Amino acid sequence: MVSLPLSWVSAAEPLKIVFKNGKSLPISAAVLQGANLLVKTTTPDFIEGQSVSLASATHIYGDRPEALDLGIVLLLTDKPEEAEKLLEPIVAEQKITASIPGNFWLEAARVAVIAYAVNKNTNKATDLGKEISVASTSQGVDPFVTLGKAVLMSSLTSYGDKESSLRSLASDKMPADVAAYASFYRGNLLNGAKRDKEPEKALEQTMATLNAYLSVSTLYPSGSRILNGAAELKAADILISLNRRPEAITLLNSAVRDADGTLIAEEATNRLKSVK
Repeated sequence: MVSLPLSWVSAAEPLKIVFKNGKSLPISAAVLQGANLLVKTTTPDFIEGQSVSLASATHIYGDRPEALDLGIVLLLTDKPEEAEKLLEPIVAEQKITASIPGNFWLEAARVAVIAYAVNKNTNKATDLGKEISVASTSQGVDPFVTLGKAVLMSSLTSYGDKESSLRSLASDKMPADVAAYASFYRGNLLNGAKRDKEPEKALEQTMATLNAYLSVSTLYPSGSRILNGAAELKAADILISLNRRPEAITLLNSAVRDADGTLIAEEATNRLKSVK
């Protein structure tokens, strides 16, 4: 069972749906019924059984779910199954907010799709991907769904095709968060590839991996501070292997700042102690 770090535990503000008339409704007090919200519990602004048009909702008010960032951390530290366990309840509980501005459902669902893809859970990735594309403001297939498909590519797909797909998504043409995740998973793919026997070619492979991780925070930093920290930690490990310790220390310090309060920051702190 995954527990939240003590630094993350707080009295979170319950999420509420705010409407044009200024009234609000806790998401826990409603269920989705077609194009309307059906109130299942009487609140100060609504009574049980009342139907409210979803189109009249203006935004979501309340704190970001604490489990969302921890789910991201678990995903990026090679614990996708544990990440799923934290993300799935958010996706289920907040589905009614999917079309409302400021919702947390979309981010949680997008990260969950990547977790499913890493776990090769095709059915769940496909089904949730369809829901994301419907809820997303983008036209057609949501870019994160395309990213999920690239990560999901089976073992029968050639290494070159996998790398090419991820590289095409790590582009300025993509939203920054999509490009950042694509760079990170391209780095993972390159990092796991067998190194060439020729030293020069092996070094080229290592440098390509390093550049993929560095691109996350240098080219697409608006993707996510936690993602930046995870990529900086992996890049630092490569620099340590190349005996480029001063650069590694700089990256590790950055990872501690970016992923503050997470397992990634703890791991970066441990690396700093060993490097120094």
